[in-house]
Amino acid sequence: GKANYLEDLEGIEDLQDLVSELKYKVQSVSHAALEYQEANFAEFQPLWTDDRDEFLRQFLLYNHVVTNEEKEAWRE
Repeated sequence: GKANYLEDLEGIEDLQDLVSELKYKVQSVSHAALEYQEANFAEFQPLWTDDRDEFLRQFLLYNHVVTNEEKEAWRE
């Protein structure tokens, strides 16, 4: 054998086929998980993407949850 057995493993065609199959399956599951997340949790996305401090500041300032429409009107 060689000092580095990785070279020996890379030469085994069946092993390379298994690696390719595993990569394909991981990508498929990752894609399905992202689709599931987008379909089922999109409405909750602000919980982990919005700035909580800014949300609290606006809530205390305006005494209600500021809507996206209000934010867009302020930008114009």
